[in-house]
Amino acid sequence: MSVHHARKNMKDKNRFSVLLKHLTSMANLKNYALAKSLQYDESYISKWISGKLLPSDKNHELILQAISECIVQSLTPETIPVFLKEYQVRDTTDLQAALYEHLESEYNYVKELQTSTGSEVASKIFYYPELTLDQFIFKMKHPSLRKVDSVNCHAMVDILNIDTNYQMLIAEMNGLHNDRKLVLPGVHFSLMLAERNAVMNMAMHGERVIEALVCYGPYSGVPCAECRQVIWEFCDNNPNVRIIGATTEGEIELMTIGEIYPYAYGPATKGIDCKKY
Repeated sequence: MSVHHARKNMKDKNRFSVLLKHLTSMANLKNYALAKSLQYDESYISKWISGKLLPSDKNHELILQAISECIVQSLTPETIPVFLKEYQVRDTTDLQAALYEHLESEYNYVKELQTSTGSEVASKIFYYPELTLDQFIFKMKHPSLRKVDSVNCHAMVDILNIDTNYQMLIAEMNGLHNDRKLVLPGVHFSLMLAERNAVMNMAMHGERVIEALVCYGPYSGVPCAECRQVIWEFCDNNPNVRIIGATTEGEIELMTIGEIYPYAYGPATKGIDCKKY
């Protein structure tokens, strides 16, 4: 019983504690070194990291600034690039500011959660499935992103299985090549349709030539024009690659990439062997 309880506590640490543990581990910063820098007893550091205690309201800003400074000062030539990449900043000055904002935002999140729910840890089920896409994006915005040059979010979606309003929204974004991009303040969002997701997943696993492709959806199994282009680029200049289109109603249509995408332009047009890349 006690082992189970300990595991539950470890799993249910608040977000501030999880972040502090992550940062000190990445920096290889020991509790005693952080305690010495902050001029705090080491037991406080252990409690902050374990989730048993939060820095006091009165001094939390000074404490978080000191933690951020200590983390940056503890970095080595090997760990500095890791942190700069993690926070997408150019130098350690911006990194220290980004660390402070990240710690502060998580600290405030936990304190607000305490006030609103009486708990430092959010419920595992949090109504996100009931939120619209724009509400979800707004709820997930994070103050630490203010210091980030850009954020690249990639979503892979079966367009025929999403709400009609979002189908119309995506259809309106017809002026861009390759991934459709929904631009939000400070965020670069790319939407990748299901067929391209399948092809990219194949390529990520080392394969370069499609032998056959199954497209399944509620209304049609015929790939859109942009997906046909991507499919063709991985067909090794073979117009006879089989595409099987199927619907949830049980309708099946057999076709080849050459039939649905005649006069295709791809790697072979420029003499490029797709199997080499």
